[in-house]
Amino acid sequence: MELYLIYQEGKDWESEWRPLQGAEITSLLTVISKETLDHVLAGWSKPFTTALGIPPDGALRKLPQSRCYQRLPCPFYQPKICLPTAKEMPWCFEPDGIDDTVSRKLASTLVSLWREGVYIVVVQEGVPSV
Repeated sequence: MELYLIYQEGKDWESEWRPLQGAEITSLLTVISKETLDHVLAGWSKPFTTALGIPPDGALRKLPQSRCYQRLPCPFYQPKICLPTAKEMPWCFEPDGIDDTVSRKLASTLVSLWREGVYIVVVQEGVPSV
C-alpha cells in the first residue's frame, strides 16, 4: 500500500497543499490523527485500517466533476478518454469545478496519485485519535 501524506497542523494544511484545503475534492481524502499514524508505523494497523477511507479507484469514480477543465480550448480533447477513470487519460487532465489555477493543478495531482493506486491521507497533528 502506498500512501501520500499531507500534514495539517492546527487548522491549516502544509503550505504546498493549502490552496486546495476545503475544496469539494478533498472530501475524498482519508483524515487521521498523528497518533494513528504513529501506531501504524509501530506495527499496530487496526486504528489506521478502521480510519482508512475509500480506495484510490473509488475516489476517481466519486470525483465531484469528471470532465476536464481544459475541454473547450484543448485541440486534443476527446470525451471518451479525457476522464479520470479512462484507461488512456492524458497527462494534462484537470478536474472541472475548481476555478483557481493553483488549486486545480493540485487537484490534478490528486487524480494522478489516485490513478497510480496511492492513498492520500491528511494527518492532523495535535488531534487525539478516536
